[in-house]
Amino acid sequence: MKIYLLDFNGVQEEYELIKPLLSEQRLSYCEGKKNLINRLSSAYAYALLRYAIKTGTGESLVPVFDYNEHGKPFIKGSTLKFSLSHSENTVICALSEEEIGADIQYIRPISLRAVEKFCTEDELKMVISSEDRDRESCRIWCIKESRGKLTGKGFQEGFRDISADSLIKNNEAVCLPYRNGFISACGYKDKLDGNIDILEITAEKLLSSL
Repeated sequence: MKIYLLDFNGVQEEYELIKPLLSEQRLSYCEGKKNLINRLSSAYAYALLRYAIKTGTGESLVPVFDYNEHGKPFIKGSTLKFSLSHSENTVICALSEEEIGADIQYIRPISLRAVEKFCTEDELKMVISSEDRDRESCRIWCIKESRGKLTGKGFQEGFRDISADSLIKNNEAVCLPYRNGFISACGYKDKLDGNIDILEITAEKLLSSL
């Protein structure tokens, strides 16, 4: 499985360049974001999906989304599955023939009170005893976020009842250290390709390709 990754600068000029690559639906969604970074990450994630589809299938598709009962987006008229995520000024797109959830997280301070809301009892003990609590918290959160994106349920998946390491052991999740953080992908049992290639794409290459 391939995960496409792009870094952006976070300036208004970028948004003006990327806008022509958006569907009317996605443009409306992005325009609703008041924060420029959120607007850019939403725009770039969509454009990265278009790039992934074109690179993977040769099809110049302008995806239109619909949503399942849990709110997970899917592409109308296509069997391709995807998952989008961003952290700071980085966006990723996972593309697969199977249902997929993907997440990127850069390490940041997480309070113990927050950790208690998404960790099992054993995971909480691991975090507390860890030499780097923020790093371990980030790893666990990244895996569970990818699980929530797989189903579309997000936090309602019941993260305190799900063991991140059990997901990995059962071949339902993969988590890779990446820069100052992690990238995780999650699939249903025996459907996840454990070989993940992270392909870094520049904004210039994205714009010229589409």
